[in-house]
Amino acid sequence: MITFLLVFLVIFEYVLGAFAEITCFADRRFYADWWNSCDWLEFSREWNIPVHHFFRRHVYSASRHTLSRPFATVITFLTSALAHELVMGCITKKLRGYGFVAMMLQMPIVMVQRSRWMRGRTLLNNVLFWCSMILGLSMMCALYVLV
Repeated sequence: MITFLLVFLVIFEYVLGAFAEITCFADRRFYADWWNSCDWLEFSREWNIPVHHFFRRHVYSASRHTLSRPFATVITFLTSALAHELVMGCITKKLRGYGFVAMMLQMPIVMVQRSRWMRGRTLLNNVLFWCSMILGLSMMCALYVLV
């Protein structure tokens, strides 16, 4: 988890900030307060705003014209999971599918978090989000490095 936070800090504050300064990019809002997320959809929207806007514009909106909202969301998650798995494959030189499966498992978790029993319980949802974040990131690092 510490590694994730440090990598996040370096990329989103220092690297993107430097590129924004060099290119005179005015909008430097690369992330929102994702640490207060109460579910995975909120985290997906807030942790990487440029990528979220890209997927919303080019995948979700394009598929929304012909598909229902839930199915367009699934298609967007599927495309994002494939892209993230490709990035992890390039980094580790292994295409294993662990990240893809983990990202697709977020959809049932979102359905549980948005159910009538969990809706409105922001503290419980935030605790569940952080537990799955800590366990999931640790498991991903271990799987990609050790297996």
